[in-house]
Amino acid sequence: YAGGTIGNTLHNYSVLADDRSTLLGVMSQDIKIGSYGYRYLCNTSSRMDLNYLQGVDGAIGRCFALITEDGERTFAISEGQMNQLHPDSIPEKIFKNASALVLTSYLVRCKEGDPMPEATMKAIEFAKKNDVPVVLTLGTKFVIQDDPKYWQDFIREHVSVVAMNEDEAEALTGETDPLAASDKTLEWADMVLCTAGPVGLFMAGYTEDSAKRETTLPLLPGSIAEFNRYEFSRPAKKDACQNPIRVYPHI
Repeated sequence: YAGGTIGNTLHNYSVLADDRSTLLGVMSQDIKIGSYGYRYLCNTSSRMDLNYLQGVDGAIGRCFALITEDGERTFAISEGQMNQLHPDSIPEKIFKNASALVLTSYLVRCKEGDPMPEATMKAIEFAKKNDVPVVLTLGTKFVIQDDPKYWQDFIREHVSVVAMNEDEAEALTGETDPLAASDKTLEWADMVLCTAGPVGLFMAGYTEDSAKRETTLPLLPGSIAEFNRYEFSRPAKKDACQNPIRVYPHI
């Protein structure tokens, strides 16, 4: 019953790492036994801190999965109060020891007057102030393809790590090849993760040239020849490298 890109990410992190994560957002103030909200709480890791959620009157977002007979899938979303997070509900103190701020592109897809975009920018402000990397998951290609230039500029200005699938990558970069799309996204971010279904996970990042490490696995062909040659290298921020080179791990 846990749902949403960020909720699922934090839950899975806390389960796998047995570590604390903190969810920022809104939650209905009146949760009844057996309701969706109740089930969400029952199935969410106890290591996920929900103490900073902002209470709202009424239901928050609910997603309906719509699947055709031939297996095509899409979603319909009833937003409820989910975009009513106010900037003053973002506490700076939780950023002081944070490892990352994880955002989704849905946060700016709001009605005019919704406070969520302003709250998002407040969180980004606190993250930058405390040297916390910002991770953006693109969420859906439909949000990105409406204005890819906006997202390119947003990533360049605010984001360290981009996570996406091959459809979202194409919407962002215009590249149909996930490796080429990941490489292009490095123009704006320090690290990229791009899932490509059964083909696997492509990663792209930077490392210091003098510290690069060659793979012991077979070299792979692609739009960048033998792209995984230095996939065992430790990733680094481009600005922290004297002689940065690009590396492309594959899983």
